[in-house]
This record gives sequence, C-alpha cells and structure tokens, in this order.
Amino acid sequence: MIADNSHPVDAPNLLLDGVVTAKLTNGKHFTYRLSSVRRGALDGKRIVELMIGPDNEHSFKAWGFIDEDARIRMWKRFQGSEAYKKHRLLLMGKAQEHVECWLQAGRCLKCGRVLTNPESIVAGVGPVCGGRV
Repeated sequence: MIADNSHPVDAPNLLLDGVVTAKLTNGKHFTYRLSSVRRGALDGKRIVELMIGPDNEHSFKAWGFIDEDARIRMWKRFQGSEAYKKHRLLLMGKAQEHVECWLQAGRCLKCGRVLTNPESIVAGVGPVCGGRV
C-alpha cells in the first residue's frame, strides 16, 4: 500500500518543481530535486540536482539546467562524467529499462521531513519515526 502523500509516476515531469526518486532494478535508488531559481543571476532558470548525502533537505548537488523542452543541459564541469551522463539519461526517460519505478517524494506523516528512500515513501514514514533506526 502506498501512503497518501506519495505518488508513483511513470516518469518524472521535468517541468514541475519537486523531488523524485528512481528505484532501479538493481536495488539502488537515486533522488533528484528539480527547481526553479527565484532570484540572483540565475533567476528564471530551472535546475536539476542529485542527492549526494544523508540530509533529505540540503544534501543536493546541482549539475545542470532544464530547458523549456524538458531537456537537461549538463554544466561543463559535469560533461565528462559518465555517472552524470547516466543520471541525465534516467531523468530524460532514455534508460527506463533500468528503472523499477519512479516515486514523487512525499513527506513523513509524523514529522513532515521529505522522504527520499523508496521504502519510506511507500510507507509514508521515515526510519526514525517508524522506529527502524
């Protein structure tokens, strides 16, 4: 059963702000944040970020722009990275054979933190609130 605040999706909508997790067929998962910049030199640009650490709110690394046609343009410093090229393919729907499912992140029903682990998203509660730690 999937919690009311999580949403399985066929593929991420790159034109909407939010957090989406790809659960892969090999058991791994990756979490991405898609967002619109609201101020500064990048005002109006859309950014794609990869979660690289344990903090579901702040451990994200930006690595590219999303254009109006929902294509990802990797920043120059990431263009030589095979890993980020694979993330780009996943998000753009060009590697769906590796994806078991996509989950639009929900929030913990007890504390309100963003959930990024597929099991936590489905349960609607994180490991601390669910007593799994």
